[in-house]
Amino acid sequence: MKVGALALLREGRSFEMLTGGEHWRWTRRMDEAFGVRVLTVEVSERASAAALLVDDDDALDAKPPLAHAHDDTIMLVEPLGAGEWATFSARFLFLRPAADSFRSVELGELLLDDGLRGMLYVKGVWIADMRAEYNLGSGLNLTHLCLDRDRRAVVHASDLESQSAALWVRAIGTRPRLAARVLELMQQPMPGADVRRVSEFLGGKAGVADAIASAWFAQHGGDAVPIAQGDLALLCGPSGLGDLAALEKRLGRRLVLVSQQVLDVLGHSVRRRRALLSLSLTLSRARTPCSDVPPRASPPS
Repeated sequence: MKVGALALLREGRSFEMLTGGEHWRWTRRMDEAFGVRVLTVEVSERASAAALLVDDDDALDAKPPLAHAHDDTIMLVEPLGAGEWATFSARFLFLRPAADSFRSVELGELLLDDGLRGMLYVKGVWIADMRAEYNLGSGLNLTHLCLDRDRRAVVHASDLESQSAALWVRAIGTRPRLAARVLELMQQPMPGADVRRVSEFLGGKAGVADAIASAWFAQHGGDAVPIAQGDLALLCGPSGLGDLAALEKRLGRRLVLVSQQVLDVLGHSVRRRRALLSLSLTLSRARTPCSDVPPRASPPS
């Protein structure tokens, strides 16, 4: 805070605070001992700064000042242009909160606004745009994250992945309709760090897995069976894509290629687990070319 206050004063701005029962006015005064101006805080009673609590409209109408509790901290920086406010207010969620979000007391907040996609905050303060480096499909406002002294994020990919995945699982548990959104992110050609490890946090969360599975089957039909590229390559070799139709015919099922991450998530669904395990067993036992895979009875749904 001291460095920030000094920077504001050097730019010719004034900086005052109301905190608790006190009014702080930051200034630079000549220090006789050192012969230079040093950062100084003038402290007075909060009540003596009542004028700071008056909104512009209230001042014009000569209305009494607005009441604020002593546990509110108010900061006044002048002058501040409209363009500067538009730029910097977006970096503090308490000034411009998300319109759509999910909050977890332990982990933080999942920010679902399109305008906050890829933005990383820590305790409501903007840290970085993570779209390029981590391909985040959502915004994150985390409670815990290592920062250096300049508030740059010291991000460990595993930490970011685990916290965001846990947030998504909790969010879907509370708002099942979000299952379609996380599925959309997982089905991207390059899924972001916020959804890569969702399957690892589905233990004991059958309801969440069922919600995601329901979203997947709503997209592809109730008779569809997901199959990972690796399983198809195991059966048909590197050119397995061309033999997908032949494999469908032999297995008697309509297959849809998915990433291993999506398949792992769908495998947690209670309603679909038996069918998926049965198909997995069929695929793991098959070692002949696709055209020679023996037909099998359809697994129970």
